Amino acid sequence: MSIDHIGPQQEAGNRVDYDSLRAEATPFDELKNPDHLRAAERDPKIEDYEAVSQRIRSQAEYNMRRGVPMRELIPELKDTYCDGEDNQTLRSFNELMIDTIAASRYQTKLDQMNNAGTLNSHDTELKKQLVYRRCEFNHLLRDVVAAGRDELDRATISSFIGAAAGGTPRAFEFAHRAVDGVVSELAVMDALGTMPGVTFAQFADIESDLRGVDIAIKTVRGWAAIDVKTSAGRPETRWQSDRPHLTIHVDPLRVEGSRPSDKIIKELQSEIGNGLVEAYSKAPTQKSSRR
Repeated sequence: MSIDHIGPQQEAGNRVDYDSLRAEATPFDELKNPDHLRAAERDPKIEDYEAVSQRIRSQAEYNMRRGVPMRELIPELKDTYCDGEDNQTLRSFNELMIDTIAASRYQTKLDQMNNAGTLNSHDTELKKQLVYRRCEFNHLLRDVVAAGRDELDRATISSFIGAAAGGTPRAFEFAHRAVDGVVSELAVMDALGTMPGVTFAQFADIESDLRGVDIAIKTVRGWAAIDVKTSAGRPETRWQSDRPHLTIHVDPLRVEGSRPSDKIIKELQSEIGNGLVEAYSKAPTQKSSRR
């Protein structure tokens, strides 16, 4: 099975009742972005996000009611709402809303696979593809949250994603978990941005992310990797690929809204600093002088 053939009917083993979707049969030409949303020179406002989110959901539901497969639906939506959008912030938001339609279904399939236990070789390869797509979605979500922090608070972006993912309790659970994850990563990056001794910090690419590295940093002692977990806990340290590897836990309850407070930033800086000190104290003797 290809990931392009994963559809709503496979969620939790139940087929979606499309008749229950609140979609009106709106002609496609009425679903295009209004001209005022194409202004590349201004920052989108909350009403812009709300308007385009509703249009994307309506067109997606309209097409799904007509039986359009996901492999055709997603490119069509991106052609309508992304390719012609001049405002980069809104373009990324539109892409996120469209990818959410697919990502929520990928996550459901992943959950089913994780619960199934042993997988055959075909399913193992499919799972790798699903994990990669899910990671791509997380990176796009993080970019959108970072760019729209002044307009899109945590609850608002979660509601947009939950609605795009289907509007069910499971969909909103998916949305909250995803948003909590990227808010935690952004909080750590905020702390690193003003942390003494850190000369460089950058989010890792998808391949590194899949190996457990969310952020790469350079300190006065050399390079280090950080893995951010959305949970409570103390920092954990280990050596990996001749570099210190820190796991920093950020309980979502510590970060209100989309930005950490100054108090939380200082706490995270202390945790990261203590973690680095501990990591270097455990450094293999023959590697301890590596820069």
